[in-house]
Amino acid sequence: MDTAAFLLSVTLLHLAASLSPGPDSLLTVRNSLRGGPADGFATLGGILLGVTLQITLALAGLTFLFNHLPGARTVLAVAGAGFLAYLGIRSLRTGAAPAADGIPAVPRRPRKALAEGFATNLLNPKAVAYFISLFSLTLTPAVPLRLRLTAALLMIAAQAAGFAALVLLTRALRQRLTRLMRPLETLSGIFFLVFAAAWLLHALRL
Repeated sequence: MDTAAFLLSVTLLHLAASLSPGPDSLLTVRNSLRGGPADGFATLGGILLGVTLQITLALAGLTFLFNHLPGARTVLAVAGAGFLAYLGIRSLRTGAAPAADGIPAVPRRPRKALAEGFATNLLNPKAVAYFISLFSLTLTPAVPLRLRLTAALLMIAAQAAGFAALVLLTRALRQRLTRLMRPLETLSGIFFLVFAAAWLLHALRL
């Protein structure tokens, strides 16, 4: 096994998966636009906590329990859908609020942004399925534990770097998007509700 090539491939795979359009990236951009980099990096911190927990469970073999507990997967998907619906309704309300000059002044509450990032990542049934697949097909018990731990750390670091770049990019564009803040909130709300519906359909296996 070419260790360097193996680690690089796993890291790039995870980076591509984490940066693909989804609730995590949408929430990071939305919170960065609302509260600035402080909220964006707090959201990233919550997401990384969720990823770290999921990787830890996968390394311990506990994630595989979801394969034998369909009820648990359903509860997770329904809870995740409910949370995303909550975020979507909040965004729609913000988008429908009376227009204000400049970027809306949203109090920075990093602790709340961190909690949102953690919940959005941890309640994502697709993320659970992703880690089950990754650790059952690639990072199997046949791979030395040291190598699996190294891969896990590189995955977390790559996601941190990718999302940090996303926060900084949003910061650079924030002033230019002043006039579009309310429509962007509305658009974010719609996407959150779409993700919520998708997770609920997943839970109902339709």
